[in-house]
Amino acid sequence: MSLSAEYSLWWIPFCLLLGVGYATLLYWRTSRPSMSSNTRLILALCRTLSVALIAFLLLNPLFNKSKKELEKPIIVLGIDNSQSLLISSRSAYYQGEFLSKLNQLIRDLKKDFQVDTYLFGETTRKGNIPNFNDVNTNIADFINNIKTAYYQRNLGAVLMFSDGIVNTGTSYLGIAQGLQVPFYTMIMGDTIIQKDVFIAKTNYNKTVYLNNIFPIEILVRAEQLNGKTSVLDVYENDKKVHSQTIAINSNNFSQWIKLAFEAKSAGILHYRIELSPVDEEITNINNKKSIAIEVLDKRKKIALIYHSPNPDIAAISAALQTSNAYQVEAFSVNQFSTKIENYDMLVLHQIPTEDNEVQLLETALQSQIPTLFILGKSTNFVLWNKFNLGMKVSIRKNMQNDAFPLLNNNYSGISLSPLTTDLLHLLPPIETPFGKYNLSPETNVLLYQKIGNVETDYPLLLFTQGQNGRMAVFIGEGLWRWRMHNYLHSATHDQFDELILKIFQYVGTKEDKSFFRVSGKTIYAEHETISFDAELYNASYELVNTPEIMMIIKGVDNTHQFAFSRLGKAYHLDVSSLPKGNYQWTASTMLDNEKYSKSGYFSVQEINLESVNLTADFQSMVNLATQNNGRYFNDTDFDAMYKSICENKMIKSVAHYYKTHQLLSDKWFLLILIVVFLGFEWFVRKWCGDY
Repeated sequence: MSLSAEYSLWWIPFCLLLGVGYATLLYWRTSRPSMSSNTRLILALCRTLSVALIAFLLLNPLFNKSKKELEKPIIVLGIDNSQSLLISSRSAYYQGEFLSKLNQLIRDLKKDFQVDTYLFGETTRKGNIPNFNDVNTNIADFINNIKTAYYQRNLGAVLMFSDGIVNTGTSYLGIAQGLQVPFYTMIMGDTIIQKDVFIAKTNYNKTVYLNNIFPIEILVRAEQLNGKTSVLDVYENDKKVHSQTIAINSNNFSQWIKLAFEAKSAGILHYRIELSPVDEEITNINNKKSIAIEVLDKRKKIALIYHSPNPDIAAISAALQTSNAYQVEAFSVNQFSTKIENYDMLVLHQIPTEDNEVQLLETALQSQIPTLFILGKSTNFVLWNKFNLGMKVSIRKNMQNDAFPLLNNNYSGISLSPLTTDLLHLLPPIETPFGKYNLSPETNVLLYQKIGNVETDYPLLLFTQGQNGRMAVFIGEGLWRWRMHNYLHSATHDQFDELILKIFQYVGTKEDKSFFRVSGKTIYAEHETISFDAELYNASYELVNTPEIMMIIKGVDNTHQFAFSRLGKAYHLDVSSLPKGNYQWTASTMLDNEKYSKSGYFSVQEINLESVNLTADFQSMVNLATQNNGRYFNDTDFDAMYKSICENKMIKSVAHYYKTHQLLSDKWFLLILIVVFLGFEWFVRKWCGDY
């Protein structure tokens, strides 16, 4: 405990001198014949103490204390909620006795530890009562959530109850080491290979083009069924288009079936793939697979024109090539001799740089071709500013900023998935020109620049629409780092590719002059949130969202009605996952006594990831425990797991010390003491007849 004050404690002697001086002037400067010397001395002492105490409290003194708090070790339980556990031979045990033992373990642990329980599968969420209905398993997501939620907390151990089978996300073994806490794993599911024939994988393009021949590849696998046969049937929109007998000639059988079909009409083609059941196989759920393929009328041609080679061009090209909607060609500006009119979209990288590139830019603008501009160190901003393309830049000292992306949540023109939105917070910086940015009123910003910890209003990615049609402008160099970081973070380029594809989808969309517009995907995965965006314009083409928009979604067996929510000046609708099948939708609204309506279709695909692999990944669960100083157990050894955790001396409480401050002026007894001194003095003086 220590004493401090708002003002220097060296003033304390002066507070005492002030009290002594006050008492001296009051009791010894003038004679008081009615009082004896002893009485005057006692009263002077009371006045001295009261005045000195009041002066001392004016210094705002306070006591500093150190407070000790013990934080119990935190035990995190992660319970696999995936469907694969119900397909195993121990499903009855997991739905009954297992849950009882699990709840008893949680109660026992809570006596000495803080216990937090989670369910993981498609997502990670709080809970301790699994229903085993998640359609995929992402263990890496569970561990990443733990790393974030318990950063700098007293995390004692992680208990994981799972079959170890992963069909979504990245490998979890390396991520777990970063936690540096013991892992205790309980191995669930079947570790013995069961008899089963199943469709292990299908390769196909999600979009194809009208009148094109496209492939579908099917991987058929069988375990412990040597000598058996199965029949593979393929149905296109419920019409059988292929059938063949599969002769299983080993206990670890696999065979690729390669088929080709023609896209004869635009829309969505639905294919149902079925394997006939084989005697004694553990389940028939994985004998079926449904896929949907969208048939488009035309592929868009994109020309990537650059001033000099740059890895950003390669990153953009790779992202575009993941979609069959685009045909991409790359050119140096000096080698580009094709007519611009032959392309549907353009990417101009660091153009204009020199005067001779101005003509190319003028031709592109006159052709009103949707264009993505990428500006950087080589861009001649003096030439760029002459074109009035939604933004003017005044460069200062030819310097660069390291700018992180900052999402503008108020812009509804492009909707990014939650995974892509989360990735934006983790991406490395982009090198952007240091200068002053002036934006035109018709410009919309999707990404701002965050420089260090400062959130600026400088644009990083913007969209504009004028006489030359829709355009996008990205300011800076280093997009290739984003694609690489995406892979390092999640072993996939999907989120980066989504961002690039969304940019081109928006820029390449022809301007819609209608007053009511609705957009959404045409193919959704089972259990995926189905979302739509809508815009409503008045007669002056101003966005309004006062009226209510209703949507009716019709399936084969049911009809649903939903109301859009208002988002900024537009509308948004999220529909909870719907059963697999084909759906028709109609959205309608009223504005100024005029009725508007839009309609469309979408398909929900079935996902059977959990039924493809039914053999528990015993080795990964063992490795997870041993490499992280823990232990592994079978799915009945709850007592052994509890005992092992309690005996681990590294799992212990941590003492935290906090400094607390308390003003002495808040102490009621000091105020009472002052009142007592002054009250006693007043009473004695009155008693002695001194006024």
